[in-house]
Amino acid sequence: LLQLIRNRLARFKLDMHINHATHRAFSRLTLLKGLVKPAVHVAYLKTIINSWATARRMRVLNGLRTDNLPKCILCDSGNDSLEHISCCPVSLLVFNKLGLQLTQKKHFVALHDACTVKKVMAKHAKAIAIIYTVYNAIKHHPTELPPLCTRDLINTAFQCMG
Repeated sequence: LLQLIRNRLARFKLDMHINHATHRAFSRLTLLKGLVKPAVHVAYLKTIINSWATARRMRVLNGLRTDNLPKCILCDSGNDSLEHISCCPVSLLVFNKLGLQLTQKKHFVALHDACTVKKVMAKHAKAIAIIYTVYNAIKHHPTELPPLCTRDLINTAFQCMG
């Protein structure tokens, strides 16, 4: 698992040594066990191992090139990749709503010093889970139905995750 985390975190180009980032991510994952709902825990794991079903990640399956990716489905700017989502305006909105900082990619993956505190780490994981839930609701919404409102989905996710 450590090697997988190391390989996937490298894509974020964090401003810290990859070994340090890997061990922090693993310790955060361990910290979350029993602290948050399993769905929130899994959303954090899926984030640090870059396993969201983004267009960038699924590009080979969909016959896309990295220079021809669709726009982010959350904000309709940037490309549909976890690297963009880590600094997406919608992610910033969710983090701000929880009183969290999102000025660097290490904030999105909860690798900064403040996340050693259980309460802060739980909030970060909740932010990621909300973004992950909203992303997937939009991603898997049938195209023949009217489009979903991102802001409404965020508000609903906040209510559901308490």
